[in-house]
Amino acid sequence: YAQFKSSTDISVSLLHYKIVCVFFFYTYVLFCVHETYREEWREFFGQRVNLKRIEKGCLSGKLRGSHVRSIIWRILLRCLPLEREEWCTILSRTRNSYNKLKCELLMNPREQTSGLDPNISNPLSLGDENPWQQYFSDCKLREFINRDVERTFPELEYFKNESVRTIMSDILFIYAKQHPDIAYKQGMHEILATLIFVLNYDQQTFAHLMEQNGLREVPPEELKILCAVNNQDFLEHDSFEIFNQLMMMLERWYLAGDEECVEYSSRVSGNNSKLGHSVPFVSPDDASADQRNELIIKLRSITNDILAVIDPAMHQHLSKLKILPQIYGIRWLRLLFGREFPIHDLLFIWDAIFAFRPPLSLVDYIFVAMLEYIRHLIINEDYSTTLQYLMRYPPVADAHSLIQYALHIKSPKKFEVPQTLNVTNFENITITGMIHPNRTKDIVGTKIVMEKPKQTNLAKQFSSSGMMSCNAGENRHQHGDTKSFVTKIVDTLSDRTMVERGLIRPQINYNTGGHTGMKASDEVSRSSDCLLMRSI
Repeated sequence: YAQFKSSTDISVSLLHYKIVCVFFFYTYVLFCVHETYREEWREFFGQRVNLKRIEKGCLSGKLRGSHVRSIIWRILLRCLPLEREEWCTILSRTRNSYNKLKCELLMNPREQTSGLDPNISNPLSLGDENPWQQYFSDCKLREFINRDVERTFPELEYFKNESVRTIMSDILFIYAKQHPDIAYKQGMHEILATLIFVLNYDQQTFAHLMEQNGLREVPPEELKILCAVNNQDFLEHDSFEIFNQLMMMLERWYLAGDEECVEYSSRVSGNNSKLGHSVPFVSPDDASADQRNELIIKLRSITNDILAVIDPAMHQHLSKLKILPQIYGIRWLRLLFGREFPIHDLLFIWDAIFAFRPPLSLVDYIFVAMLEYIRHLIINEDYSTTLQYLMRYPPVADAHSLIQYALHIKSPKKFEVPQTLNVTNFENITITGMIHPNRTKDIVGTKIVMEKPKQTNLAKQFSSSGMMSCNAGENRHQHGDTKSFVTKIVDTLSDRTMVERGLIRPQINYNTGGHTGMKASDEVSRSSDCLLMRSI
């Protein structure tokens, strides 16, 4: 009994110790968040809004983990002015405006048909003046939008929430009704989702700080502004305003339908092959189509005016294979690279895109930098392999280095080549962590060996610094069957975390199913859609 009591006392003491440790850790985290929030507010919005400091912070990656990113984006996108005193008035006006739009456009035909001729206003009437016809048309648009909304960022639990999906559906529907010339195009839902994600994150952080009384040192007049900007009741209203402002810049890339872009791509490819035209990606017969499609003009300008100058060999290689920039570039531009990067890197890339002036001008150079980053993977490859890498872009090891290289391409004298350009992409996996289709031919019936990404010719040419240490998985030794159950779990979780971060290749044994349970042939079949000439 004494021995049992002694062991029980020890267990209770350990439990108390763990509780105390968790409490102090939680308190420390809260203190860090409080301090970080106050420091960010003072740095960017102290006495007045410091636009130069904001732009510099965005380009340098200082906003990673920021809790005021949504405010900064609203300033950069001209949703809010530099004068903080006007914020509350402007927010009130835009929120009221959205409420009016919602009341006008989310129509209920039963309310609108009162007092009208029942022979005209009824669900069975086919007359153009029948409000029910508009309602049925709106239902089709809603159905189209909802299908995309339900597929938004499936890896993030936040977007499985029905209230979030309803907000997204309402915003996209109202935007489509307000802009009938553009309406709704696939890809808009992913632009909106990123904005909502950032806005909600900042609002939740602010609400938590207020509950913990963590902003007591902020002056009352500034706290009033913060409360107005981060009001959770207006998540939908503020998201619509930011989305509307951003789409004013992107709308010219959405005006041409996907079918028109694909048809044009096929037509140009055929004409070039027949005529042997000297200018890549264009033929004389398609000059009129150029004038109608700004997106294709943009893509051809990027490849012919920028890529051809800094890397003629790459430009010639893509031209020879007849891989038109619109095959992969439509998605890159319309989504602002949203499917080529994980969310934490994407937010930093958007920071840089919004901060660089003139608006969206950095997109061209990010586009070219992305091509240069996978140069060693595609420069000597055939059509299929090259297209697979372009359609399923390998994860970037360092997004900050990519942005710095894009800035260097734009202004070589102002921005130096990044020193961490050695390690570029993890070419063995896709952005989702699955084995890349181009690597399956090397691993059928074998186990994949963990290894670091290779150094590229681009890195060797521009950088003299040592190789980055990304060989975290190289020294991991193999254990026998005597490994304990707990140790196996810890190693499994560790390996999975490293794969998700892109530090190592996943270990997959296709003879036994591995930890993914997917065969190489299955992954290749799932990737067949990459070979279709589709924009989204």
